[in-house]
Amino acid sequence: MRTEGKDVLAASPSARGISARPGSNESLRAEEQLDHFFALSLDLLCIAGFDGYFKRLNSAWEKTLGFTQEELLARPYVEFVHPQDRQATIAEARKIAAGVHTISFENRYQCKDGSFKWLLWNATPLPGQQLIYAAARDITDRKQTEEAVLRSHDELERQIRERTAELTRANEALLAEITERKQAEESLRNAEKRYRSIVENAVEGFFQTTPDGQYVSVNPALARMYGYDSPDELMRSVGDIGRQVYVDLNRRAEFKRIMEECDVVRDFEYQVYRRDGHKILLSENARGVRDANGNILYYEGTVEDITASKQAEEELRHREAEHRRLIENMPEVVWKADEQGKAFFISEKIERVFGYTPEEIRREGEHLWFGRMHPDDRERVREAYSKLFRENLPFDVEYRIQHRDGRWMWWHDRAVGIEGDQEERYAEGLLSDITERKQMEQQLRQTQKMEAIGQLAGGVAHDFNNLLTVIRGHTDLLLDHIGQTDALRRNVEQIQKSSDRAVSLTRQLLAFSRKQVLQPKVLDLNAVVAEMGKMLPRLIGENISLMISAAPSLGRVKADPGQIEQVILNLAVNARDAMPQGGKLTIETANVELDEAYAREHLTARPGPHVMLAVSDTGCGMDPETQSHIFEPFFTTKELGRGTGIGLATVYGIVKQSGAWIWVYSEVGKGSTFKIYLPRVDDEPEKAERPTKALVGINRGSETVLVVEDNESLRQLTCEFLASTGYTVLVAQDGSEAIRIAEQHTGPVHLLLTDVVMPGLSGSELAQRLARLRPDIKVLYASGYTGDAILQQGVLEEGASFLPKPFTRNALAQKVREVLETKRILA
Repeated sequence: MRTEGKDVLAASPSARGISARPGSNESLRAEEQLDHFFALSLDLLCIAGFDGYFKRLNSAWEKTLGFTQEELLARPYVEFVHPQDRQATIAEARKIAAGVHTISFENRYQCKDGSFKWLLWNATPLPGQQLIYAAARDITDRKQTEEAVLRSHDELERQIRERTAELTRANEALLAEITERKQAEESLRNAEKRYRSIVENAVEGFFQTTPDGQYVSVNPALARMYGYDSPDELMRSVGDIGRQVYVDLNRRAEFKRIMEECDVVRDFEYQVYRRDGHKILLSENARGVRDANGNILYYEGTVEDITASKQAEEELRHREAEHRRLIENMPEVVWKADEQGKAFFISEKIERVFGYTPEEIRREGEHLWFGRMHPDDRERVREAYSKLFRENLPFDVEYRIQHRDGRWMWWHDRAVGIEGDQEERYAEGLLSDITERKQMEQQLRQTQKMEAIGQLAGGVAHDFNNLLTVIRGHTDLLLDHIGQTDALRRNVEQIQKSSDRAVSLTRQLLAFSRKQVLQPKVLDLNAVVAEMGKMLPRLIGENISLMISAAPSLGRVKADPGQIEQVILNLAVNARDAMPQGGKLTIETANVELDEAYAREHLTARPGPHVMLAVSDTGCGMDPETQSHIFEPFFTTKELGRGTGIGLATVYGIVKQSGAWIWVYSEVGKGSTFKIYLPRVDDEPEKAERPTKALVGINRGSETVLVVEDNESLRQLTCEFLASTGYTVLVAQDGSEAIRIAEQHTGPVHLLLTDVVMPGLSGSELAQRLARLRPDIKVLYASGYTGDAILQQGVLEEGASFLPKPFTRNALAQKVREVLETKRILA
């Protein structure tokens, strides 16, 4: 035990400066007492010569270092000192030789097994002799860890209690012998001087008090504990310790009660006030000494200041509690395992993540961990975990593992290697459930893939539209010059029909790539479904029953009614083909509210009120791999000749361009459900417009039209179409040339017919520039797709006139006539 940085050796009462009472007949030979003390002491006691050799050792040396006394006495004591501590040890020994009364120092001593132990030394010269009396204490544990210090305190307290009891018995025997051995008084006084030196350098406090609590004797260590410079000052200042320094007098009463009942108090803790007013916590071991009649003569014992150790214990408990709270509040699972994967520790959160309790995981170890892991990931994870121990590489892996309930999850596991005791190694790691993140990544990859395919499809469709406009237009011109009975007319008509089919295909590609022109209106979706319900039975066949479940008070949506009909039609055809042996087709509508949590789980969904359109079938269903491709253009599972693979791609494009979201659920053998979520609006449904009758024949005119088209073949065809219907045509290949022509042309220019996307000026920029030159000019835009400034999200701006490519001569003539005869709207 330590106080003020010095060590304690137990001693008899006479060695602690307690004088024998006058008139006592008890005595004891000092040398025998010294032998007795050497034999009983648990500290390492020795007498060493100035020549560097031990002269006398107690048995504690052999117990502590493993060397026999003969081995220790045979060699210079400095040879047992750690090489790094030898010079300091020699220097301390020289201080004694130079006359220093007492020294205290620490060094490391070699054990027989080759290890070293830290010793705390107190040494003093023996008067008139070339000898050093020294006491050493093993402080290895205190040097290593704070926890070891706490444990060593308990052991040291036990040793001190035993030593105190032994010394007390020796004291009683000594007092009894004093009367009978008067002749030994002088030698006893010399022994007392030697023991006094030991007691005065002790770390623990030693005391004797009268039965009513008055100090009889104290050592310097106890005086320092109370903040006094000397034992005398403490005894003068503190008369009755019970009344003057106890923080809680009830504790003092408890102490006296125990002493009266048992005569012995062990590890009794109490608080006292120091001289400066600060409170300290002490631990006391004491006993009462009685006379032959059983009356208390005095109390004696040892005191240790345990304030710092108790504070350290409290700090340790506080840190452990913080550590537990940190682990409990972390989103990750904390774990610790050996090289084989056997878990030493795993936090409670694992049960929520994995379905197994920490006890089950610790019991089953690596068999549960690797056994539930996905077979495709197992070897990769094993190798990474093995490299953590073999090559000290970080363990950082993502893998799939099966929950107790059977579902598959994704985990992100990372760990580092830690060196343990006895050269053991283990891993400490964090485990995160990243299933939701992986699902989002998969959705994002699918969305990006569909975007990329859509851009490709849209670009191809745009180029095809230009080609098809030229092909379709020239077939119209050829038919004008071929008679009804001409043998070539059938070939030209076949080209025309094939062109029309190609036009239909490119329109579906534009729908998938979200580059078609929509004309959205506020709709009652129930009304659209009801109209489709009249037509679908003929389409799906008699062996498939149709059920429509329309929600009452259904919210309104804003969408292109024709495109919504196309969506229902395509989904119905897809369902029909999935039920070749018949089945049930269900179309359902409902009001739904998508919350933030749902939107986080489904990447493209948006929270808020929606109207759901669901189309379900009882057909063959799809596996996950098929589901990941169903919206890709030209992907089909049907046999050759039964499908183009563009139907569901068209559905996907229309849904996305309408600002909606589509979700698919399907199981093999159980059918499929497609759910479309359209944003709900508060507007009232728009009245359906009565369709206008198509004009018969070709619309002709005589106005001047400025044609701007960067594609030469299409530009020539357009000019030929317009010229054949009576218009004066001005032609330009880009916006800059069109502006020069408009500036130089002396007559009126009634209409600008321009492509939308061109090198240099776009169609809308050109229209704005020409409006300043010729305020009365009207504008007609033509394009194969709608990714330009006159369209917002594929929806035509109010007032803009648009002619989609490919177009026929009749469609061009009709649209030009229509624009020329309407009031001008600024571009």
